[in-house]
Amino acid sequence: MLRSAAEQRINVEAAVSEVFDEYTRSLEVARDGHLRARAADIHDVRKRLLSALAEQGGLADPKIPEGAIVVSEELLPSVTARLELDNVRAFVTERGNRFSHSSILARSLGTPAVAGVASASKTIKTGDRLIVDGVAGIVFVNPETSIEREYDRLAADLKSSKEELRHLVDLSSVTLDGTTLPLLANVNKFSDTEAALLYNADGIGLYRTEFAFSIRTAFPTEDEQYEVLERAAERMHPRKLVLRLVDLGGDKTLTYFPLPPSRNPSLAERGIRLLLRHVDVLKTQLRAFLRVSARHPVSVLVPVVIGVEDVRQVREVVRQVQDELSAEGKRFNPAIPIGAMIEVPSAALMARTLAKEADFLSLGTNDLVQYVLAADREDETTAPYYQPLHPAVLRLIDSVVEGARSAGRELAICGEIKRDARAEGDRNPGQQPAGAGLGANPRPQFLDERRPCTET
Repeated sequence: MLRSAAEQRINVEAAVSEVFDEYTRSLEVARDGHLRARAADIHDVRKRLLSALAEQGGLADPKIPEGAIVVSEELLPSVTARLELDNVRAFVTERGNRFSHSSILARSLGTPAVAGVASASKTIKTGDRLIVDGVAGIVFVNPETSIEREYDRLAADLKSSKEELRHLVDLSSVTLDGTTLPLLANVNKFSDTEAALLYNADGIGLYRTEFAFSIRTAFPTEDEQYEVLERAAERMHPRKLVLRLVDLGGDKTLTYFPLPPSRNPSLAERGIRLLLRHVDVLKTQLRAFLRVSARHPVSVLVPVVIGVEDVRQVREVVRQVQDELSAEGKRFNPAIPIGAMIEVPSAALMARTLAKEADFLSLGTNDLVQYVLAADREDETTAPYYQPLHPAVLRLIDSVVEGARSAGRELAICGEIKRDARAEGDRNPGQQPAGAGLGANPRPQFLDERRPCTET
């Protein structure tokens, strides 16, 4: 390639761009939907590499004017981590679905989003007036005044409804049969703890630590991780805080931590498998976690557990870290709870045994659904097959519940399934609620007032 670049008298940036474009094109025409989705990852790396070659010190943070609507082909984790999210009014993306990371991020922010809108970035121009209806999955481009008035009325009604519901914040979460269920927040960064406190969460059931890694150009140090997590734990004290070990691999990549190429990244090394191969990264984070545990009720959550050996190996590394901290005279909770995240079928099937090995279990339904049904939640082409209430998923969840109950272990559940009202109430395992079949989810619509409405 270098000879070719010299012969064509093109610079290194042009040569790199050509190579990346070639790989991107080959992925975009792949028959496998997962491989097609990875083209966006290649494009993301291309932009960052070209930026570094141009000696810009890495890709500059996108500047988002206040009240803007972000329209993009796809929102990658590496991009959303740098967006000024407080300024964003809505998201519109060509790729993804309601289970993709960008959609989940939007819901956690209370920001409207519509994914899977074909040709959105080509059709919508800077300066266009948009209405993004995240409930109906509709995007209006330069709408008529009558449509704007109707949505102004709807927005006012929603605001009024939220205000009326504020009195429920301080009520206990109790089921009709008198069972109290703690409601715990899922957070990505320190600032999210403010929202958890605002809505009176009983604690933080999942603190995703990937954000601290994605915004840097090198692995965060022990002290850097400790300082942020200590502040979060101090803010939530005395409520509990579950810290998940960094979950890398799959679609969560770092530019400074290149992973071997894989034909199917979702099935490659990720989570605890990857951390156990890079024990230095694992130990650094565990040292920070343990130091926080000296003064606050924190737990360690192990991501993408496959079986009992994963938990046993983590416990051994924890013991090593505890010995190191003791030798240094640093305090920690010697009985810090260690939990297993149930995200893959093998862990769900081994829940009874895992519950005896771990101090608590956390059921991650988003990944569990995609692995059970072989439906990538980031791929819009498999969206009809991604059914959180599929009988196979419900049967596995039931087995996890029984496994945790038999060992007397606490079980938490996180994921989009908890947002579905059809998942509530007593139901026989395997009984599929009405409307959970193929095509139950509305397809997003793209409404352009300058031309006829089309579905995407």
